[in-house]
Formats: sequence, structure tokens, C-alpha cells
Amino acid sequence: MKRLSIAVILVVAILMAAPAYAQSGKWFAGIGGNFAAQDFKVTDLGPDETFQNQYHLDFGDTWGVSAKGGYRFTDWLALELDVDYLDSFKMKDQIMSVNLAPAGSPADWHDCPVSGKVRLVTVMPTVKLSLPTKIVRPFITVGAGGMLQGLNTEIIDPSTGVDIDETDYDGGTCAKAGVGIDFFVTDTVSIGVEGNYVVGFQNMDEMRYYNVTLGLTSYFDLETLLK
Repeated sequence: MKRLSIAVILVVAILMAAPAYAQSGKWFAGIGGNFAAQDFKVTDLGPDETFQNQYHLDFGDTWGVSAKGGYRFTDWLALELDVDYLDSFKMKDQIMSVNLAPAGSPADWHDCPVSGKVRLVTVMPTVKLSLPTKIVRPFITVGAGGMLQGLNTEIIDPSTGVDIDETDYDGGTCAKAGVGIDFFVTDTVSIGVEGNYVVGFQNMDEMRYYNVTLGLTSYFDLETLLK
């Protein structure tokens, strides 16, 4: 979170400084907030030797933050790097049969309340195609990159009071496609909304969700900014 805070401060500084330096910059940077609606295909939390009755795993939606930066080659074509952090897709609590025996020991099944949550970070280079109008610019965007998942699982054994809280990390590739609109409030600052669908692959093939981002972007000439 400390690194994220530093990144946000740097982007905000660019947003404040850019209008003084450029009227139609080719480079851009922005920050925003996200709402993500899960469309997960999660069927289990772990192997059958550990969990039984893994039915109807139901996760909620979540909020997040985003940052982006890139370069406009023309008024209609840009290359962008998008970074999203989605804080907590929470799993609705349910009762599962859990084997709490140490590895190599006979199974010891207990009916336990189980809860969990998923955090996701995605980093994707994207291509953005915009309608080159003056103030309101509709666009489409497609991209692919990497996804990091943190899956937290908490198991409470009512018979002993033992609380097992573990987080496992995994990663894979992902892709997205979406549409949106940029509204230019000045020549160098725009407010944008984007809706996209994100799909994970490889180890992340169960991770799918709808993502809506509302953000602020500043455009600047890098050469002028560095003088």
C-alpha cells in the first residue's frame, strides 16, 4: 500500500503540473477508481483430500483502484499500460467438511465454517482506438498481460476453536476488451469512464469479471515537462 500511495502522489503531481506545460501532449497518465462484478468459475478451494462439500462457491463484488500511462501516436491511436488493484472479492460463508489432520495422518473430518476472499492485481499493455472528436471521444480498448491472485481462506473448527487463516498466491496471464468515453474538460485533462470484461488464463482461468473504471487523465509533452 505504501508503494501504491507513492505512485498515486506522483500521478497527481503530473495531473497538477501538466496543464501549465502543454496544450496537446502526446504522453498521458491517469488514476481512477474501479467497481468489479465477479463472474468467477471457481469450483473448489483446494483438493478433495482437504475439502468436501465444495458446492455453490459464491463470491461478492469489490471496489479497487487503477493507474495508467501511455503515448498517443495519433488522435485516434494510443498505446497504454493499465494497472488495476481489486481489493476483496469476498466469498459468502458456508459449512464445509474439512480434513484437519496433519499430512500423512488418517483423515480427520470436521464440519467447519469456511470464509475466503480473492485479491487481484492486473498489469496489461493495451491498444486504445478513439473517435478523434474534440470534446467527447468514444473509444474501444483491447489488451493482454499478467494477473496476480491472492486467495485467503479462513477455517474455524467449532469443536476445538482452532482458527486457520492462510493466503495462497498464484499468477497467470489475462486479457480484456472494453469500450468507454473520454470527456475533455480542457485540452490536457479528461474525465473518462470505461467498461471492460477481463478473462484469466493458465492458472487464472477461473478468474473472470466485469470491470468499470472512472478516472482522471492528464496529457503532456514529456520533453517540455523534463526541462
